[in-house]
Amino acid sequence: MNSVLAILILLQAFSPPPRAALENPAVETPIPKKLQKDYDKLWMKLLASKSPKDDSKVASDTAKLLQKNVDFPPLLLIRAYLAFYEAQPSDAEPQFATVLAKDPNNRIALYYLSEMAYSRSDFVNASDLYARLFAVDSTHPELEPKRQRALLLSIDTLLRNASQAEQSGQLADAEKLYRQAILRAPQSAEFHARLAGVLAKEMKWAEAFAELQRQVELSGAGASEETQSQMVMALTQLGRIEEASALTEHRGGTGSSDIDRERGDKELEDLGRWGTEIARFRVIESSEMISREQLAVLLVRYFPQIAELPRTSQIMTDIQDSWASSEIQTVVALGILDPLANHTFQPSRIVTRGEFATAMARLSRIIGAKLNSAAPIPTSDLASSGPLYQDVQLVLGYGMLSLDKAEKFGVDEPVTGQEAVIAGVQLIKILQSFQQTR
Repeated sequence: MNSVLAILILLQAFSPPPRAALENPAVETPIPKKLQKDYDKLWMKLLASKSPKDDSKVASDTAKLLQKNVDFPPLLLIRAYLAFYEAQPSDAEPQFATVLAKDPNNRIALYYLSEMAYSRSDFVNASDLYARLFAVDSTHPELEPKRQRALLLSIDTLLRNASQAEQSGQLADAEKLYRQAILRAPQSAEFHARLAGVLAKEMKWAEAFAELQRQVELSGAGASEETQSQMVMALTQLGRIEEASALTEHRGGTGSSDIDRERGDKELEDLGRWGTEIARFRVIESSEMISREQLAVLLVRYFPQIAELPRTSQIMTDIQDSWASSEIQTVVALGILDPLANHTFQPSRIVTRGEFATAMARLSRIIGAKLNSAAPIPTSDLASSGPLYQDVQLVLGYGMLSLDKAEKFGVDEPVTGQEAVIAGVQLIKILQSFQQTR
């Protein structure tokens, strides 16, 4: 087949064939003897019809025969053929679908349905239908280019739709779409990895771990660092701590052992703090800026002891729908974060470095971290008389935040998720060092 012909085949629209070219459904499904004579007359009338009036008569006769032979595929196919020649040929598709529902391997129905799906660019359905058609009928080699193109475009469509669903939080839909893509390309390690990521977000840890294992098997190059990290997370959530620890130690044996072991320990600590909400932590940690509700959760997860301290409850009118309402109540009641005007908290408002410094300074004092007695660190954008100066000096002295190359702190700049996490870990280390020297 030359390239021009192939292109024409791929681009052609599917239109009603000449009546003489219609395949007699009796070739596919034997006609009972008691129906044979009436069926043969009906078929000849269909082929000889030359007007809508003639077609109307054929339709009427078909309906009468269907009353006595309910859901008989050849009669249903004649009705579908008739729909091709009505004012709206698209009506034929549900008619052929009815045939296929009654006879799932009917090659005539499969042929027309696959061609119609392809012609309207419904490549997902076209791919499925072509696959079913080729499984029962190998007499259409001219359809192979369409079948291959439909397969490739259906995978592309499924992946794009799955990614969009995942990004919008429609995880069940994303899972279903990724699974459909895998059915079409079961040997793709990437597709199994994508499905594993969605399953982890859905807390389906056993299924996620199985997909990660399949990804490793198919990649042929061993598990990447990211994949191993995900496997450790899944094993930990499944309570298979020994296996998680063994995998972490195995990672430590490849490359720089001290660095890898430290990274593995951090992952286990993160899982211990966040449990089934580990996905939320990953979002916070990778964010370019964090919100007030995210900061509240970070502080309580890293310093759970503050939830046991005496506190004075505050009324806030806008936190009832926040996923962090409990943590917000805790940090506000302890004075770590301040409520805003009109008894609001504004959970989604971005945290500035100045506000973060104040929160960490207050937290440091509450948990008993000693004040840093080192000399002040010069800042180019913050005078010693400024209201935030002492708090900024505390976090700088503890190494929780740092200045930029121009020695600027940037009190009005947003704090990143990574900066917030590092600051929390640093304060834990500082508190532990104080406790060890007592």
